[in-house]
Amino acid sequence: MFRSMVIAVFACLFFASCSEEEPKPNFVFIFMDDLGYQDVGFMGAKYYQTPNIDRLASEGMIFTQAYANAANCAPTRACLLTGQYSPRHVL
Repeated sequence: MFRSMVIAVFACLFFASCSEEEPKPNFVFIFMDDLGYQDVGFMGAKYYQTPNIDRLASEGMIFTQAYANAANCAPTRACLLTGQYSPRHVL
């Protein structure tokens, strides 16, 4: 009985290690307060220098159409963290 259990455990470990999983994509989500669309270099800022964000933008995808759930940061952050719209979590 013990021998068959050991063989079954090793077989499960062997077959689990043989399965190939596709690599999952990496996401970098930058969430900033009071950041205008032209406050980063890749969107045309001349005053601010953002070389690291510019490099990330050149190597990845840029989403230019977005919707903020509220005019200020706290409700928008709460919407992002809960996945709900403002009327659901604001009392």
